Amino acid sequence: MTFAAKRRLDYLLGEPLCGLLNAWVRVLGFLLRRDHSLSADLRRIWVLKFVGLGSLLNATPLLRALRHTYPGAELTLVTFPGTRFLGDRLPQFDRVLVARDESLGKLAWDCLRLLLRAWRERPAEGKLPRYL
Repeated sequence: MTFAAKRRLDYLLGEPLCGLLNAWVRVLGFLLRRDHSLSADLRRIWVLKFVGLGSLLNATPLLRALRHTYPGAELTLVTFPGTRFLGDRLPQFDRVLVARDESLGKLAWDCLRLLLRAWRERPAEGKLPRYL
């Protein structure tokens, strides 16, 4: 997929989907009286950064702060293949997960696979209640 196609897909599908999911989580959190504050005992943190090497480099102070604040947490970068080489070289990340972006079908399949993996691994889970 071209960069322009990725941006268009993000604009047409990503933003509305994130807005709907955010509203759904907030309503459910309110109805179920869930505490969404973060604990100091996080075991897994996923950083999603799909495009842009420069902004990932600019985020290294943030990544160092995450590592310092949550020293026992496994820090994972979720990205596209073009950004993987930088993620593999940044010492803050324990692992890098890649979503293929050569075609819409591969992207959709890998996003579904990553969603199921996130459900199974539960990033940002520590002393937090399970939401799903």
